[in-house]
Amino acid sequence: NGLQVHVIYCILRVFRLIFVFSEKDFSVEIWYDETPLLEQVKIEIIGGKKYDQKNFIERWLSKTSQWLDLIRKKFIEPFAIRNTVRQAQDISCQYADKHNFFTINEEGKKNRFLDDNEVDACRHFCWNVILVRKFGVENATIITSHHEVFWKELRNKEDFTRANIMDLWNNFQGREYAKNYPDKEPLELFYMAKENEDLITDLQGVTPEKKEIILELIQEFL
Repeated sequence: NGLQVHVIYCILRVFRLIFVFSEKDFSVEIWYDETPLLEQVKIEIIGGKKYDQKNFIERWLSKTSQWLDLIRKKFIEPFAIRNTVRQAQDISCQYADKHNFFTINEEGKKNRFLDDNEVDACRHFCWNVILVRKFGVENATIITSHHEVFWKELRNKEDFTRANIMDLWNNFQGREYAKNYPDKEPLELFYMAKENEDLITDLQGVTPEKKEIILELIQEFL
């Protein structure tokens, strides 16, 4: 009653920074509506091949080389792109602080909530606004679309995760707003897009319809 289990090809978040399997990766996403109350989930991982670090490193080097070649053909320096990433990160951190997307630990250190939420949407949206202003719409599309495809292929995915779709959608909206409102600042545009409900601000907002739309828009990069 009300419990839905969806199996998709992506890495379990708990293992995200530790394991990248050499064959098809997977995760289990559990959605529930509090009826019945879900008290415990037990996951066992048995059998299968061990993590192939060498294979992962080879894939990483190959994909990184392909991405760098693509960027250089556009006469864009990778460090210039890195600077735009930092600008977008700074803006999103300001947003997180203003809207209380953080906690303070016992040592007084601020821990911001940066993933799969409004702050995440802000970072991707503003990054694309900045890229459009610096490199143009076409190059911004190439850079950010290949960024998501890069990570999908690096991790041996057959499909994008909901987090990927969320990022791709907000990337697209950032480019559209930058194109339509060339005189407004990135964060100002983000607030406008949020008020217009043009953004995906959490994973629940990733619908099959939006996934279909965004995959069609980036079809040439797949």
